Amino acid sequence: GASLPGCWMLFDGVGDDLVRRGKADKALDCYRRASNCANAPANDLGYKVISLELGMPSKRGKAIPHPLESLKDNPKSKWHFALFRLVLKALAEEGRFDEAEALAGNRKLVPQSYMTDSVVSDINGFRARREKREEEKRKKALIRRRDEPFVNVAKLRDSGKFHEALKACDAICAESCDKDFELRALRLSADICYGDLCDFHEAARRYESLVRDEGLPLGLTLPVRRLLLSFIVVGREREAQDLLDRLPKHDATRENPEYNDIIAGLAAGIGGVRPERLGVAARTMRAANILFEAGETPLALKLFKRVNVKNGAARGMENEAMMQEARCLGRMGQADKALSVYQRLMRRVGRSKLASDALMRMAVLYAGLLGDRVKAMSCYEQVESEYPNTPNAEQAMFYRLTMLMIAGEWEDAAKLRAKFLKICKNDLVRNAVDVAYGDMVKRRSLKPKGK
Repeated sequence: GASLPGCWMLFDGVGDDLVRRGKADKALDCYRRASNCANAPANDLGYKVISLELGMPSKRGKAIPHPLESLKDNPKSKWHFALFRLVLKALAEEGRFDEAEALAGNRKLVPQSYMTDSVVSDINGFRARREKREEEKRKKALIRRRDEPFVNVAKLRDSGKFHEALKACDAICAESCDKDFELRALRLSADICYGDLCDFHEAARRYESLVRDEGLPLGLTLPVRRLLLSFIVVGREREAQDLLDRLPKHDATRENPEYNDIIAGLAAGIGGVRPERLGVAARTMRAANILFEAGETPLALKLFKRVNVKNGAARGMENEAMMQEARCLGRMGQADKALSVYQRLMRRVGRSKLASDALMRMAVLYAGLLGDRVKAMSCYEQVESEYPNTPNAEQAMFYRLTMLMIAGEWEDAAKLRAKFLKICKNDLVRNAVDVAYGDMVKRRSLKPKGK
């Protein structure tokens, strides 16, 4: 087929398509086969072959001499300057800038000075980009070397070796001559004390060093927030209040939810027995409740799980910790796990106020997170039947009535309303039910017949 007139166009077209698809090796083979065909435009196809070879690092070194020979033989061919620039580009990408500049100055190959200036500009551009890439590589290598100790700390934390991770951070602080590097290690060590070891005395000391001694900007940043909570947990409420008073006005405002969380945690920590006078289990329970009120839910969950009989907790305290554990899971969106803990708690305590509370919270999870209205109603009905004449039973009936009215179940809502008004003694609640029921009746009257 190589002797057929025009067969080169077939190989050339296939080669062009392969180039567009990024298959340079196969395209190169097609162009070479096209060159062997009768009447093939040798210069045009040769240019394509050489340009592909120059663009392929594996073939570039061998390809560079060949176009130079072609340039000597055909200094005035129509593809002369384009090929010349490709050669210079290949030399520049190889880092052979001196050879490229010498070639650009060869007046026998490039007689026009404006072409030379353009080529030299290209070379300088390649040089600048190469230097920039090398500088970026040096910076990344430096960052990797600087980050290596912290990578080791992260590995220790991931494997649960928190004390070893803390020692590694302290070693970084002791050996570093870079202030920023040292601050980074100090911050990391404080985070380990706070979140991994739950050593709030040590966490407070380290965060205090960051905030006060190292001049960290005062605001509700994470270190300041954790310093405040560490103060509250260890019983240093006065220092926490002093720090709160020093916060910028835009942070210390009721509209700031993080500020309100800290106030809630402070309120939970004030009063009662001083933490240093409590046993381990009671002290853990107190810390967990403070963190829960302050919105530190994952850390609170970790502490609630530690409150058990094995760690010296009374059975009643362990039951309360289980209730709080389930609340944490619910707050974190883990409804199935929360329900499992509530059910386990109910089996432990039997019919009791705690079991009644657990049912009420289960109903909220079913209705809210899981969208299971039927199971939510079932929980409320169970509270009404098993715990009659209790505040929870009245509240369960109120919630069930509300759900019936929202769903438009008019007859069942009317019956339950009459029953609820007989047992409810709170005038505000009675009025609220009457208003909601009136709205329901109005909506029903406006509803088209047959609907």
